[in-house]
Amino acid sequence: LTVVLGGGKFAIPSEILAMLPYILTIIVLILFVGRAVAPKEDGIPYEKGTR
Repeated sequence: LTVVLGGGKFAIPSEILAMLPYILTIIVLILFVGRAVAPKEDGIPYEKGTR
């Protein structure tokens, strides 16, 4: 089965459309994970009562 868009100009297989949500999720994760910053206190052990 194929889905025809634009009056028959583009034929997209249904398998590609089924993968689209997963592909978009991976792209969004790649874009946002690169901007993530580690916490300021990362790697410093917590000592009760020091803060």
